[in-house]
Amino acid sequence: MENGKIVIYRTADGETSIDVKLENDTVWLTQAQMAELFQKDQSVIARHIRNVFKEGELEEMTNLYGGDFIDLGKGGEYGMINPLEIVLDSDEDELKEGLGYTVLTRSLQTQKAFIKYYDPSIEEDVLTLYSEMIQETYRRFGIDFDTDFTKFTSEDYPTFRDVYATVRGKILSMPDRSHEKDILEKLELKIRPIVKELKYYFDGHTTIKPNSNFIVFNIRELMNSDSNIRNALFFNILKYAWSLTLDKSVNTVLAVDEAHVLLGGNNALGAEFLAQVQRRSRKYNTGTIIITQQPSDFCAPDVLMHGKAIFDNASYYLVMGLKKQAVEDLGFLIDLNDNEKEGIKRYNQGEALLVCGSRRMQINVILTDAELDSFGSGGGL
Repeated sequence: MENGKIVIYRTADGETSIDVKLENDTVWLTQAQMAELFQKDQSVIARHIRNVFKEGELEEMTNLYGGDFIDLGKGGEYGMINPLEIVLDSDEDELKEGLGYTVLTRSLQTQKAFIKYYDPSIEEDVLTLYSEMIQETYRRFGIDFDTDFTKFTSEDYPTFRDVYATVRGKILSMPDRSHEKDILEKLELKIRPIVKELKYYFDGHTTIKPNSNFIVFNIRELMNSDSNIRNALFFNILKYAWSLTLDKSVNTVLAVDEAHVLLGGNNALGAEFLAQVQRRSRKYNTGTIIITQQPSDFCAPDVLMHGKAIFDNASYYLVMGLKKQAVEDLGFLIDLNDNEKEGIKRYNQGEALLVCGSRRMQINVILTDAELDSFGSGGGL
């Protein structure tokens, strides 16, 4: 290296070489150099540079197919999903057998999972009282284990401001100091931001009304913000998306991208919910696609049982290129022989291992021009 330059590419015949500028550990290339490096037209490189700075690749695809692109990462007027709205995950047979109570039971579990995403450090005694305050708030709105939820609309459910009022009322009714009052005051401090600065994400009735067969929920605006807020919103969206798949008369596919987010932080309740979604989906004629780049989060100690269940319930695996440690982590979840592990480490773009039962094959995914166009400016090199 001399004068801040280093040769990083040279063809076998020596005809082409690329000198790049190295400055403060950053390598700088012009568009022409990148086009030469990747053997692509410069217009392709320009398109992908624009794409780096551009949001909305999925929005282009959604519009192409006449779908609904719901940008919940912006909150407020862009849409709201009420975390307290109950998902009717109970079919007619269960209701006829008197098992309707399972609807509220499951909902209370998802409420606990939601608050653990929002605050992973929440103490168990605070979590217990949180669940009790949720139940007390539900009772004020006529919701108990005997409620017929099929008659409820979104506006019939309480919101977090109602839970906050329940907690405040309980504290004010306890003039003397007590252990329970101390816990309630901790709970109040934890949920206060939900009804204050975070109200546009979590405090309000559900306002979105998707009306197409292709729905994309986007939280890109929050991907670089507080991970706890992002994860709580991600989980809230998954719960709502699951509610849209429960019509047995319609065949549905539920795709969960970046699924490792739901298992991060060892949130066993969230991992259990995702495992239940995958296990129960067949009951509702729904197929699930679980996508992750971090298999390690599926085999963390507190979530391993549910992470393994998610993989065990899958009918197909499509494994694309992964780094060495990710391949080793994946080996805890599915059976891979040494040759397959080595192959996965060396896969190029488009190459993958397809596993279907006992059948295993290496495939090469080749997209048609129409398929590439469907990605808009997000199409791959």
